[in-house]
Amino acid sequence: MEPRATRELPAVNTLDVRLEKTWTPSTKVGTLGVFADVFNAGNQGVSLQNTERSSSNFGVPQQWIEPRTLRAGVRLMF
Repeated sequence: MEPRATRELPAVNTLDVRLEKTWTPSTKVGTLGVFADVFNAGNQGVSLQNTERSSSNFGVPQQWIEPRTLRAGVRLMF
């Protein structure tokens, strides 16, 4: 029997990036902006949780970090 937390997972290092451009249109209604967020830009595949109970699945990952994801949008500020 091992003490609890003797099998720690490696550190998770992710890079999230945001690109944004804002400007004032000629109609002077307000400020318009477009943006794009990239989460987990390096697409690092890391296990967040492994099976710790004694079985044939011992050490098998149960949960993974989300893959690279893109979110884009438009914003109107007035």
